[in-house]
Amino acid sequence: MSSTEIPQIALPLGVIKGKHCQTVYSHDYYSFEGIPYAKPPLGELRFKTPQPIEPWSGVKDCTQCASKPLQKNSRTGGVEGSEDCLYLNVYTKELQSEQPLPVLVFIYGGAFYTGEATTNVYSPDYFMSERVVLITFNYRLCSLGFLSLADPALQVPGNAALKDQLLALKWVKQYICHFNGDPDNITLFGESAGAASAHAITLSAQSEDLFQRVILMSGSALCYWANMPQTDMAYRLAKFHGFNGDNNDTEVLSFLQQLEPNKLVKHSLLNEEERRKLYMFAFGPVIEPYVSENCVLSQRPFELLKNTWSNRIPMIIGANSFEGLYMYQRLKMFPHIMRTLINDPERILPEDAKAAHTPEELQAMGEKLLKLFFGAKMPSDRSVFKFLDIYGYKIFLHDIHRTVLARSAYASQPTYVYRFDFDSPDFNLYRAKYCGNDPVRGVSHADDLSYTFFSNDSWKVGLDSPEYKTIRRLIAMLTAFAANSDPNCDEIKSVCWTPLKDSEPNMALNISYDLKMMELPETVKLNALDELFTYREQLRINSKKIEILLIRNMLSQFQRSTQRIPVKILRTYIRKMATDSGILETVELQLPQGRIRGAKRQAVYGETYYSFEGIPYAKPPVGELRFRAPQAFGNWTDILDGTQSPPKPVQKNQKTGEIEGSEDCLYLNVFTKHIDATKQMPVMVWLYGGGFQTGRAAREHHGPDYLMREDVVFVSLNYRLCSLGFLSLNDRSLDVPGNAAIKDQLLALKWIKKNIYYFNGNCNNITVFGESAGATCAHILSLSDQARGLFQQAVIMSGSALSYWANMPENMGYRLAAYHGYKGEAKDKPVLEFLQNLDAGKLVDHSLLSEEENRSFHWLTFTPTVEPYESEHCVLPTEPINLLKSAWGNGIPFLMGGTSFEGLIMYQHVKKFPKIVDLVKKAPELLLLAELKDIYESNRIQELSTRILNLYFGKEKDEVISKQNKLDPTFDFLHLCSHKMFWHGVHRIALARTKYATANTYLYRFDFDSPTFNHHRLRFCGDECVKGAAHGDDLSYLFYLKESKKLEQDTPEYATIQRMIGIWTTFAKLGNPNCPEIAPNVWLPIEKTNPDFGLNISQTLQVMQIPEAPKMKAWDSLYDKPLLYGSASDTETESGKGTTVLT
Repeated sequence: MSSTEIPQIALPLGVIKGKHCQTVYSHDYYSFEGIPYAKPPLGELRFKTPQPIEPWSGVKDCTQCASKPLQKNSRTGGVEGSEDCLYLNVYTKELQSEQPLPVLVFIYGGAFYTGEATTNVYSPDYFMSERVVLITFNYRLCSLGFLSLADPALQVPGNAALKDQLLALKWVKQYICHFNGDPDNITLFGESAGAASAHAITLSAQSEDLFQRVILMSGSALCYWANMPQTDMAYRLAKFHGFNGDNNDTEVLSFLQQLEPNKLVKHSLLNEEERRKLYMFAFGPVIEPYVSENCVLSQRPFELLKNTWSNRIPMIIGANSFEGLYMYQRLKMFPHIMRTLINDPERILPEDAKAAHTPEELQAMGEKLLKLFFGAKMPSDRSVFKFLDIYGYKIFLHDIHRTVLARSAYASQPTYVYRFDFDSPDFNLYRAKYCGNDPVRGVSHADDLSYTFFSNDSWKVGLDSPEYKTIRRLIAMLTAFAANSDPNCDEIKSVCWTPLKDSEPNMALNISYDLKMMELPETVKLNALDELFTYREQLRINSKKIEILLIRNMLSQFQRSTQRIPVKILRTYIRKMATDSGILETVELQLPQGRIRGAKRQAVYGETYYSFEGIPYAKPPVGELRFRAPQAFGNWTDILDGTQSPPKPVQKNQKTGEIEGSEDCLYLNVFTKHIDATKQMPVMVWLYGGGFQTGRAAREHHGPDYLMREDVVFVSLNYRLCSLGFLSLNDRSLDVPGNAAIKDQLLALKWIKKNIYYFNGNCNNITVFGESAGATCAHILSLSDQARGLFQQAVIMSGSALSYWANMPENMGYRLAAYHGYKGEAKDKPVLEFLQNLDAGKLVDHSLLSEEENRSFHWLTFTPTVEPYESEHCVLPTEPINLLKSAWGNGIPFLMGGTSFEGLIMYQHVKKFPKIVDLVKKAPELLLLAELKDIYESNRIQELSTRILNLYFGKEKDEVISKQNKLDPTFDFLHLCSHKMFWHGVHRIALARTKYATANTYLYRFDFDSPTFNHHRLRFCGDECVKGAAHGDDLSYLFYLKESKKLEQDTPEYATIQRMIGIWTTFAKLGNPNCPEIAPNVWLPIEKTNPDFGLNISQTLQVMQIPEAPKMKAWDSLYDKPLLYGSASDTETESGKGTTVLT
């Protein structure tokens, strides 16, 4: 496009006219400046929350920036700018492209009283070398942006400027698509006060989902200057300009609203004590005095760090190596400040560290800090640079460091830390502003802006200069991060910028003439400042206080009947009672729903943990709620007893044939390593297997003993089984579309997301893991939009939504009713009425499958189903295979696999009905799934099934067969079942993940064959001498089962427990299973070229292509690719049927 062409964009608000531009380095881009995003904040809107802009008519000229916000020029003392200032600028590299461009939104700094979004200061030239969209915008400053009044009727709680920023972000979210920007890929970044603003916004629920990542440059909401109390500042401003009334909010506001705008930014309000405390300005962010619908900060930023939504978005954070040069002119003009600091060293202490100390202690702490910075040398007013270093830590570095520590403790997404240390003799433009012509070196506050924005002070540096190289590095890192949440790029490929690690909170990328990952040189001083904090810990629970409180609560229960028993004896009696029941002591927690009593327990190997069992997450699904989606449980009034496992769901005991459990079953259990830790722990949510017919969440069945060796929170939950969990009826008016059990799981996950914080769990780091039918459910959840964002990792063990047994036969509701005596027509309404009046036990006691279904390996009646219509809580609107491509779960890490001889689950069945082996040999077409029988002709079915059969009953035997004591066709058939029932479904997920997933997938094969500790094989095969890791045998090494026993710690079984727990919990913590327990092995994620590459877990560990791979390819050959791992609309659909030839 030539420079004479004028771009126009038709927004829903109206048409705007921009311009085509070239950067200083001749890169083309499009500019749209001075776009209004809010009504002018004048008159009645002065000081108040901004109002969205209304549509306009005609073509709005957006070819130049709007006036800067009203402000006092800190150099001249004059007032500049306009009160009508709420405008933004959009700069886009391209107006059209195949994919929308990443968006960066910048918030300028200026101590909340100066700043502007104009090309005089923030020109987009450097950014426009990359394919991005950049937005800058104005927000109100000084009293116009931060005046706060306590009277709710006046609607001036403060933080109008932050609300300007929020409204601008909402505008960007809504309209940036018209500029070729991606509204779902927005990065917020700011510098100094702009970084403090950006951080404050990330802490506010008002901003959730408005952006996907954040960059904080030399600022944080924890910085003391962003937390200065406004003590009657509005009244003092009015008095300064002649107000003679009382300190009445209504009168003060009326006066200030009538005042000439210039006077609102021209004043001197700080008193002597505030200046002594190094307050820097009168108006800034405040804790709003009441909560309104637009409230941004209802608490101190420190108190919001733990639970902020932004812990689940990536962050870049850092500072410059000599931030304190910002104060150079001030110390040079007023050297007495240094003498004052020497005599009153308390001033240099972090503000948040002062409250818990006496004046004497503060004096001693200040003197200790002076010694740290000055060493043995006596401080003097000639040591300007030492004092500037102190200011650098007090004003910027330490509070940024505290923010980094908070991210390390609470964030589930990466945090990248940098230190900008590029010291150009003439291009560090802000050092030049602060230090003038003095021969000062060092990287000052804001010097990084010289390399990110072109300004009136900039010039075109040579392409071979180190300055240009630094520009390219910074822009590439920032835009790479904006594009894909990872700042690593070609421009810094000489080094790998690794995200923050808990063990190394002071590691950062040092950006100088060279790049280097290093420990911050400031570490010693930062740690010393850390030690000044007593950490009163509003966010923590004091375990000693809890213990005393709990004992008091227990004592009170006995008070009436034991008035004369001495307290010491009574306390001993209570502890004895608790120990006798397996409880070391009881504990209580306050949840939003009410108080709950749990138990402190001891695991089998001596570790202690806390259990809270039988917590209701849904109303009892009885009466009208039978078969239907669950409804959330409300509050309880009395203390909830959480010391016992909840009842199992109604089910038929497969051994005895007895009906067990309760229809009132929707409870969950929380087991946590700590209840008073300072750092939130990863959460692991367990979904049991049992063919959708049996199972329960109970400590006795899946004991958390092994998991509680690690710092994790483990949650198990009940869900409904059989027809109670999976009945599906077509009639929309009945509201029984099916999958109630999966909806139980969803509701439980929502409960966990909301409440796990109270158990010291990280609600932004949840892993769902399940085995067999539980794995199928976990996989379905990862496919369903209903579960989006409820968990961050998934572990799929011996099951999949593609497993053929997870596909329910049709018309089961009518067949169930008829089985129990229903004589009416096959109509949904009367069938439902009949079943709702039936005894719950009968709903799980039946024999409904036809002979043909049994012959075709259908053994399950009620399972997940494609729902016949879409409702507000629909889980499966289509077949799972059609969801693989677009599943939200493609964006989270997977750990998946199975055991080496899954088919042993069928051992007793085949022994009981040995003719099944001969039947399959005579009618191999029974091996093919229904989905294949529907597309192939009979002769083709016969050919394919015979070839599959020959793979297993031929002369060559796989290891799981050859290691048996005797060759028996039974084992060949069971090996076939391993692959047909379990492994091929898992393999198909692997294929889909290599094609569609953006997150890593790790494959495992559990092959540890213990003669005594593989409990599921022993259940399936009894005392017969059978070898192999059966379906479910991996559970023996993750959970303490009913059959488990304490092992000697030098046994291979114990080593396997350590390995499995290390793998599973490390994956839950990091999304990567590599851990010390599997070293020196390096477990790589699967790739498209080798989807069967994983970790074999046997007596030893080996990363390898799993032995099942050749037979998986044979099973693959039965399918077209769309049926194998993608939707029918897949662009890579092949025309042939089963194009791979079996040999």
